[in-house]
Amino acid sequence: VRFDHEKSNGLGEITSDVVDPFHFYPDPDATDIYEDMTWCILTIKMSPAMIKQRYGVEVHSDHDYTLLEERPTDTYEQSSKASRTMSTVLEYWEKGEDGQWSVYLACNGQLLDERPSPYRNGEHPFIAFVNAKLVGEFWGVSELKQLVPLQQGLNKIHSMIIDNMIAQNNSILLVDSNSGVDMSKIRNEPGLAISKTPGSNISHLSPPPVPAHMINQVSIIKDSMKEISGVSEVLRGNSVGQISSGSALSILNENGMTRIRGKMKNVESALKRLGEWYLVMFSL
Repeated sequence: VRFDHEKSNGLGEITSDVVDPFHFYPDPDATDIYEDMTWCILTIKMSPAMIKQRYGVEVHSDHDYTLLEERPTDTYEQSSKASRTMSTVLEYWEKGEDGQWSVYLACNGQLLDERPSPYRNGEHPFIAFVNAKLVGEFWGVSELKQLVPLQQGLNKIHSMIIDNMIAQNNSILLVDSNSGVDMSKIRNEPGLAISKTPGSNISHLSPPPVPAHMINQVSIIKDSMKEISGVSEVLRGNSVGQISSGSALSILNENGMTRIRGKMKNVESALKRLGEWYLVMFSL
């Protein structure tokens, strides 16, 4: 959460940005962003000119600083034009013994700024939207970790079924050697006439049909994906068997919300904190 001075034609506006988890480094001993995190680092890419304008400090680009310090870089950084002209600013937040937070900004070995938290509540401005919380872990977990392998298996089965359909529509021809048929003239097109030697044989070799267990596996995978994601037939508005009673459907709907209810609670809690932050920003 921050105040963007450039929005609303220069009047400024409170805004919130999505932080890339790969650019956010929390205290490794922390299990919660609000309870026991004592420090965190956010990396921001800025041009040396913008840093000079904003903080009055001249800094090297990441590429030049790497060469000066003789530090190794990966292949991407060496080939990326952006890495040659941009600098990485480290926004370091630290919690003091009094519970108040301070922020330090540094770039390529130079301190740009240091000050207490500029917010009235003295907190860091980060809000965590967690899908599913893990006990003793800082980062949450997503259903995608379980859904991706299932989706990959489903894609593979669909690919095998399509390959079988293609093989059936373009099956192999079994032609007797004495049929007199010129194989170079056989084309897969409607109405094609083929002359052959009487008594010889030309036939199609049909591929084996798709096994029934493969079709059943598609249904099993889809049911597993619905169970993991928590999106049941009731929540999708589909009828469930012969159930038509309103009370029975209400119970099914309540049970179907079991997996989603925890995620809703986490999101509602994060939205509450975000609203409180906007009130803090308005009171500044």
